[in-house]
Amino acid sequence: MISDGPISGSRLPSPHFDETKMFLAKRSKLIEARTPQMVRGIATTRKPAKRQKSKRVDEQESVPSIIAQWQREKPEFDTGPMALFGALARTFLLTSPVIEKFMLKHGVARGMFDVLAALRRTGSPYRLPPSKLSKSLMLSGAGMTNRLDRLETLRLIVRQPEPNDRRSVRIQLTPKGLQLVEKLIPQLVEIEKQLVADYGDANVRKLTQLLVALNQKLVEKR
Repeated sequence: MISDGPISGSRLPSPHFDETKMFLAKRSKLIEARTPQMVRGIATTRKPAKRQKSKRVDEQESVPSIIAQWQREKPEFDTGPMALFGALARTFLLTSPVIEKFMLKHGVARGMFDVLAALRRTGSPYRLPPSKLSKSLMLSGAGMTNRLDRLETLRLIVRQPEPNDRRSVRIQLTPKGLQLVEKLIPQLVEIEKQLVADYGDANVRKLTQLLVALNQKLVEKR
């Protein structure tokens, strides 16, 4: 049975525990500085800082404005793909900090939660080899190892030896990790729903279909 209880006097904290706490604290400050004012209220009620060293995403030039400038300066350019990738990047920058900040309030970074969610959606017993996790999340082996180290420090996952190959391991979601996913998933769905609420359900479905098709074409080119 996997134990998720507090550390007893006979057990020493993981040497990575303080490092993980520092990582999450720094991440939280960084996300706070980047959260756009226009969407900040979805995940927090804190007032925006009075002074910022750099412009927030919602204060920067819009994609149509940037494309218009390039069309003026370089009329021979086909700016259609540029506009597409600019819009995708801007959408990510406008929404990602809100989700990341929500995750950090619950003690994990977004990338760490992605690992927990990948394990949860496989179904019971919520277990996968690291290679499948890496493929699912499009991560390098080193990037996955870093996330797994932090999650194991927080006792949200455990590495278990493969029964038929002791040199290999599989990643198991702990009861504590499962409880966290079950708690956050409904809230995450609601946050994402609020972020696109003004766009309309039909538009969301259409855009999703187009992006899924684009993703598939890009995968085929790899």
